[in-house]
Amino acid sequence: MIYKLDYKELVNKINPFVFNKYLKATGWAVLNSKRTDIKILQKKTDKLYQITIPLDTDLADYKEFMLYAIQTLAGYEKRTLDEMFLYLLNPNSDILKIRIEKNGVEAGSILLDDAIKVYENAKKLLGAAAQDVIKPAQYHQGRMDATVTEFLNRCRFGQTQVGSYIVSVICPMGQTDGKGNFWQIELFDDVSLADDSFTRKVTKKVMTGITAVKTQIDNDQFSVIPSNENELISVNFYEALAGMNLDNEGTKVEIASEWAPTFPVDQKTPQRILLNYNYYKPLSSIIAKMKENVTRKTQIVGKVKKLEAVPEVEKRSAGKITLVYIDDNGKVRSATTSLDKNDYDKAIEAHTNGWYVEIVGEMTGRRGEIQCESFNVI
Repeated sequence: MIYKLDYKELVNKINPFVFNKYLKATGWAVLNSKRTDIKILQKKTDKLYQITIPLDTDLADYKEFMLYAIQTLAGYEKRTLDEMFLYLLNPNSDILKIRIEKNGVEAGSILLDDAIKVYENAKKLLGAAAQDVIKPAQYHQGRMDATVTEFLNRCRFGQTQVGSYIVSVICPMGQTDGKGNFWQIELFDDVSLADDSFTRKVTKKVMTGITAVKTQIDNDQFSVIPSNENELISVNFYEALAGMNLDNEGTKVEIASEWAPTFPVDQKTPQRILLNYNYYKPLSSIIAKMKENVTRKTQIVGKVKKLEAVPEVEKRSAGKITLVYIDDNGKVRSATTSLDKNDYDKAIEAHTNGWYVEIVGEMTGRRGEIQCESFNVI
């Protein structure tokens, strides 16, 4: 038996106060009512639309009225009911939609290998954008920063939509303390928190990054790397984009953003970008040229044995650590490196708990000293 979604039962998962906030955030006007168990909202375009939201789940016709309200909104926004439910069930999340159109892709289905590429590279694209936000670099090597890993662990793939083949990546609005801890911004928090949130920085980086890559190729600039650190796009980002099945002739890939409606975004941020098979070779060329200038970094995994920094915490802006590790020949070695305050704090915690750490960087001329480009606690 084919599974059929029961929309009437699904309405119970939608918070009516969230629904009300969604409508108010998108320009619906609240009408005065003597009843306290409902909210009535209107919006006028070429027609007058009215939605009544039942607030009391004990009302006998609660499910029917809630479903009718959602259907009305779907009609107004010209969305399918599936799309509307996806949006209302994740009101404080940015949603990135990746649509694949190519030979062999039918409405709602895709070849297994092609699907694996989409899902894997969607995750890589988000991860690369997150790393570019935290520590802009031409090439990210080694393990992902703990903050990036925690962010990716919070993201989810939504139900696949019919229409070529559409994958929804749900990114809950959240913030980070830079130490690998990530907490979600609640729907009724101050909306000003959103634009400075880690999630919004990452989702905006995905959209602005793809737009910049497309513009770069459109303008025949195959070797230009932005000098502004905030605009830097890593090789990892280019590779994830190229991996979205663009290597197959006739392929079209569209990436669209659905910003969390209760946390508005500035209008300058791109909302939809379309790439096709013709972009694959230029992307490959840019990747190859960028990698020519990349030195393969040394990767060390070991334990911290020594910490050095000024004793006054308030004056501490950096620190130096020594760690012990086993080299490729099975010999015990020591290495020292300097870390910024954020990474040094992580090193203190790793030392306290006996955790392993990973350093990726370039060995200097001095014996056992490595210039750290990436530091992570394992």
